[in-house]
Amino acid sequence: MTDDVLFLPDADTAQQLMLNGRAVHSRHAQREAERQAAEILAQSPRSVILLSPGLGFVLDLLLERSDATLLWIEPNERIREAALRRLVSKLTDLRRRIVDGETIYSSKSGDRLILRNSLPDFAHLRSLLPGTPDTWHVFSLRATFRSQYVSFVADLEQSGFRETVNRNTLKRFDRIWLKNLYYNLATASQLRPVSSLFESHRNMPAVVVSAGPSLDRCLPALAEHRSRFILIAVDTAVSALRHFGLDPDYLLSVDAQAPNFLHVRSYTGEATLVVDTTVSYLALRHLKGPYCTFQNPLPAVSILLKMLFPDGAGELQFGGSVSTNAFDLALRLGCSPVYLCGLDLSFPENRIHARGSALEEAALAKTHRLHTAHQQNHAQLTAIDRRYLQNSESRAVPTNDKLLIFYEWYRSRLPAPPVVHVDGGGASFSRVPRIGSEKLAEALAAHPKLAEMTKMRPGGSNAARTNGTETIDTEAILESLPSFAGDLLERLDDALKAAEDLLAGAPSAELAGQLLQLDKDLGFSVTRLLSSGMQSSLLSNEGVIPSGESLTAFFNDLRASLRLHQKLISRCRQFTDS
Repeated sequence: MTDDVLFLPDADTAQQLMLNGRAVHSRHAQREAERQAAEILAQSPRSVILLSPGLGFVLDLLLERSDATLLWIEPNERIREAALRRLVSKLTDLRRRIVDGETIYSSKSGDRLILRNSLPDFAHLRSLLPGTPDTWHVFSLRATFRSQYVSFVADLEQSGFRETVNRNTLKRFDRIWLKNLYYNLATASQLRPVSSLFESHRNMPAVVVSAGPSLDRCLPALAEHRSRFILIAVDTAVSALRHFGLDPDYLLSVDAQAPNFLHVRSYTGEATLVVDTTVSYLALRHLKGPYCTFQNPLPAVSILLKMLFPDGAGELQFGGSVSTNAFDLALRLGCSPVYLCGLDLSFPENRIHARGSALEEAALAKTHRLHTAHQQNHAQLTAIDRRYLQNSESRAVPTNDKLLIFYEWYRSRLPAPPVVHVDGGGASFSRVPRIGSEKLAEALAAHPKLAEMTKMRPGGSNAARTNGTETIDTEAILESLPSFAGDLLERLDDALKAAEDLLAGAPSAELAGQLLQLDKDLGFSVTRLLSSGMQSSLLSNEGVIPSGESLTAFFNDLRASLRLHQKLISRCRQFTDS
């Protein structure tokens, strides 16, 4: 369809644009642009994406008042040329070049305006614009908004939300992760690389259990055919499994928050434990090792795991939820097919958790005569803004932004050839084979029973569904624990003392160079180690080279992080000595 474009008055200095019979700007276009520009600049964006901004009144002001990079998308050539005539005085001092069909206007400080006639794909968008999606602002006008912009804006909003969640998570959990890491070093001698488990169950069926509401319908079938599959469970589902006498072969726990302990406090089973090194230390003290662990992007974790496992600990993909780790573990074990149970990523029938899960029990514990279970459930459902997904019956199911992040993670990785989604009325994956929960028993019955010896222990030894007491010398572990952790802590402490001596000097570029040289001398980066514990400072200075007061503040944060590490090492020594 060709746009019907009319300029009023019909001259080079047009002040009004009619598009398909609709006025694009108000009668007072300049005042309107002032208000729009003020709203945009109040958010201090790194980049602004302008979707068909008409004659560019707001673009004019942004070029004048902001250093943000502007991406101008206008598919109509006549509108584009008319807007450029208006902006000619603002573009005179900028250098113009054309790259792959994009017209780019640059100043000495960098690209100021990028002009395109079509939407870029998301990967190209990241290379075009500085900052991350949560620091971008999208501007559009009602009269020029096109249908193809809808999905583009939705994807940007979701990406921006994901970036915001990641940043807030770093700021909120940075020190909690670090605390758990050091406290968990008391069990360092019982850690095993998760890579020792990979390919150990080639072509064996597996069931990955999440704690969504639909798990209830799957449990009878799982109990009936327990001997026919490898059971991989997330810690949030353990309580629900226990009610049906089900003990998983693999139990995953990764949450750093102390309430995570609620899920495993009553667990006494014999599952192989797969944990993140930053998992709540309370949970790890209750779950007796050995433990399989895996790589974590936190710098301090990477450094310590490299010391423990020079050949690498192995990786499990992170999608923001323990269920994503469990799913990736099933694939790396070589299991096929993999049944996904309780993976609703939404609130089917307005329920939040599986019955019998620790989270549901904790929620019910808050009820009383004047605050019923129904009211408590409603409070949880409405705590975060509601969004909607379509289930397999094309019905809208309530969810929220957090669960949508997990949904997008799964959708980007599915279909994986051996995966079957057990549909419980929640999120649906159109390209993945699915069966109803009522058909699960029939599907599992088609698999032969597994021999007991196929269930493997960490490190590759075979055992019959056990936590390894017959193959692990517990007394030897306890005797070696203090010296093992002590040697590791001694090495870290020596590195921190050397860094402390350097940081006693005045902040300068030379001091930064000395710290980098210290990294080379030590064989590992003490500055990267210290970055764990000061993520808030690093995020606030992202993309900025510290100087003057900001440089002093940065080194003060380094010193504060160093003191935090030393304090945690001291406490860890108390644990290993006790």
